[in-house]
Amino acid sequence: MKKLIVIALAVVMMVSAVAVLAACGTTYEGECSYTVTDWNSTYGVKVKVTVNGDKIAKVELVDYDQWVRTTADNPANGWTSHDTVEDAYPSFLQKFEGKTIDEVKAIKVTVPSGNITAAESYTVGVDAAYKADWSITGGTQSSARVIAAVQNALSKVK
Repeated sequence: MKKLIVIALAVVMMVSAVAVLAACGTTYEGECSYTVTDWNSTYGVKVKVTVNGDKIAKVELVDYDQWVRTTADNPANGWTSHDTVEDAYPSFLQKFEGKTIDEVKAIKVTVPSGNITAAESYTVGVDAAYKADWSITGGTQSSARVIAAVQNALSKVK
């Protein structure tokens, strides 16, 4: 009888351990970047995406000083939203939580890849159908880069 109780407790502990590990989810890293050669600037973002089953549990920005995550203010060119965009990241990242992998993969964004020049006609942004829900005010390009990086991470989910 004592052996049966020990075996039963061992089984319960193993099942509990598996449940705890499943609740933690799996984390994937993703990135999105491109270089504007005229400005000698690489714009990009790295993220960690934690997935639990087919849902996103958490998205975190990874500090990476090699890329420009959010453009510095440049009033001469009409850009003064750096701090606003940086302050909006936490609530923007929370929007991913609870969404399915397929929902996030379906968000349409346009982001160049590789090297481009300032003279080239390029677009960085969130598709109009998704812009209201998936764009930081004043930070459309930053939003698109984050979404693309999250989608890059999700492409690694098996």
